[in-house]
Amino acid sequence: MIKTKNVKKDLLRFRHDELDGQDYETAANLIGGNQFIAAANFIDGLDTAPREHMITLIYKNKKLWNEMWYFDDIGQFCTREAGVFSEFAEEGFNFPPIEVKDPALRLDPNKKAYIQKVKQPTERNI
Repeated sequence: MIKTKNVKKDLLRFRHDELDGQDYETAANLIGGNQFIAAANFIDGLDTAPREHMITLIYKNKKLWNEMWYFDDIGQFCTREAGVFSEFAEEGFNFPPIEVKDPALRLDPNKKAYIQKVKQPTERNI
């Protein structure tokens, strides 16, 4: 489990900034909600000064930084993509099947109900 409290607190210190305050708050809330890839993509789309400052603040927590960014084989700085899971992101992936209502099944006259069981992704089938 990655501790994000200090990074979130550091980012929220700048939320009252006149120009970029809302950007700092959005990044802090995404990180606080464990949405690291979304936060990295959001930060990558910002202007140079706030982006570099946020990356510097996040770099203090190396585990969190490694969840959001990495260096590829040739040393290029890259943002992690959705679907590329690290050891921290794989902790909660063993879900039991759930029931969902599928409106498409109602179109079949032979079906009495339109509830089906759907298997959620597991580590083996990702």
